[in-house]
Amino acid sequence: FYAWMDLLSHEVTHINHIMDSGGMLSYVLGFGIDYLKYGHDDTPREKEANVNQRVFNDFSRFTNKNHGKRALERLFKSDLSDNQKISTINRWWNEYKEDEDENEDDF
Repeated sequence: FYAWMDLLSHEVTHINHIMDSGGMLSYVLGFGIDYLKYGHDDTPREKEANVNQRVFNDFSRFTNKNHGKRALERLFKSDLSDNQKISTINRWWNEYKEDEDENEDDF
């Protein structure tokens, strides 16, 4: 579950890149140019996708710490309705963002 979600949190970022580029062909051409210029790991699009992946991992750790081990997986596999799951994720996300804001205030 987590390996898939980790990968997905990175790759879905590229969907926005495709849409922002005006389509797959433009995206691939632009990515190719960036790849030649920066290398794969240093392209701006990869860096953005990596940031989103880190956010997911931070959120996952937060939910495990505050809602129990494997909280997201248990939620997704639960018998709750989709609306209830969405509501729970939204509540947990808001808790995560509040915690993040509080931790920034400590610096």
